[in-house]
Amino acid sequence: AHINIRPSMTTPRRRSLIEAINERLGRDRNLAEAVSAERTNAEIASEIYNARAEAGMTQSELASLVGTTQSAISRLEDAD
Repeated sequence: AHINIRPSMTTPRRRSLIEAINERLGRDRNLAEAVSAERTNAEIASEIYNARAEAGMTQSELASLVGTTQSAISRLEDAD
């Protein structure tokens, strides 16, 4: 007779990636602050892109409207 053993019964539970990241962020204040800043940058970049796209504007058109260059808008939307 074949006995079917579920993997969870035979192997210890592994931490998820999210759990590992949250644990590390809890221990390292500088890293937590850097991650928070990057999250904010990504949210702002997304808002700029979405507003521009919703308005049907190109990066160049938005740049002209706000008095900057297309490459500056590109950098803002990229948020890297």
